[in-house]
Amino acid sequence: MPRSFSDHYFSLRILCAVAEQQSVSLAARRLMMSQSGVSMAIHRLEERCGAHLFARTGNRFVLTEAGSAIYRHALSTLRSARDLEAEIRVLSGESGGLVTLATRTALSAYYLPPILAEFWRRHPDTQVRVVDVFSRLVMLQEVLDEGAEFAVLARSSGVVVGPGLTVEPFHREPLVVVACPDHPLAHRPMVSLEEIAQEPFIVNSREFGQISVLEDRLRAVGVGQVRIAMEVNGEGAKELVHSGVGLALLLRCRVARELERGELRTITLADGDWSMEFVLVCPDTHPLSPLAQDLVDLVRHHGANDRVPSSNGPEPEVVITAS
Repeated sequence: MPRSFSDHYFSLRILCAVAEQQSVSLAARRLMMSQSGVSMAIHRLEERCGAHLFARTGNRFVLTEAGSAIYRHALSTLRSARDLEAEIRVLSGESGGLVTLATRTALSAYYLPPILAEFWRRHPDTQVRVVDVFSRLVMLQEVLDEGAEFAVLARSSGVVVGPGLTVEPFHREPLVVVACPDHPLAHRPMVSLEEIAQEPFIVNSREFGQISVLEDRLRAVGVGQVRIAMEVNGEGAKELVHSGVGLALLLRCRVARELERGELRTITLADGDWSMEFVLVCPDTHPLSPLAQDLVDLVRHHGANDRVPSSNGPEPEVVITAS
């Protein structure tokens, strides 16, 4: 392809990597580039667009309004280019293809890997691209229209679904309160909500995280609010719990290994078992590609085989639907 087009294509790939990783260093690792090379590419793209595409918030690189518009364009352009490459491979008798799905980091890191591994065993020549729905409030319709073919989300993810999309529950994942192994409450057969309300918690997001489920329940029974010790994203919450800083309410799949190794322990609540519903979000305006449909079927099958019954606890916040 012409060098100018190739350079533009690669610049868009770099933009998407930084946007989805929210980090220049992580994007550089994903693209096998130097950090300076990634930074220079973003700088040149900003000069070409005449606008700042990222704003730095702490250690995170967050898209600006202009950056979000370019990101949506990039998803559409890159997908079109990959679709063209896949069509050329088919015409030339080669196998392979591309499936793109949108999800949250916790699901892509802890719940989806065995499903993706099974899909790869079935289709070893197919590339799977996972787009992280990184914004706390994002129009999922735009992600599906201009990049991903479908989405796998938890109902608490604060994502605006909008019309033209089908939301299908496929699995309920238990929510567990975890503590360090020597925490006094971890050795009790049952703990009340009144006692839990006295403990400090590490949370990922007070507004859209799992902790909102516990907060709603505490308000309903009139025993106060959750004591927030720290608000930390990613693996940091588990490390802080292990260090004895506080408790955390997390999806079981996020802490399964730590529980198995004895690095964390669950606290049994007297209020009953709680769980969070996972949903598939697919467009109802056009059918999925055969490869995407096969991956969706695997997700459904995995959820059906690992389903937990509906709990007597509070129902998680629903995925927001735009009218």
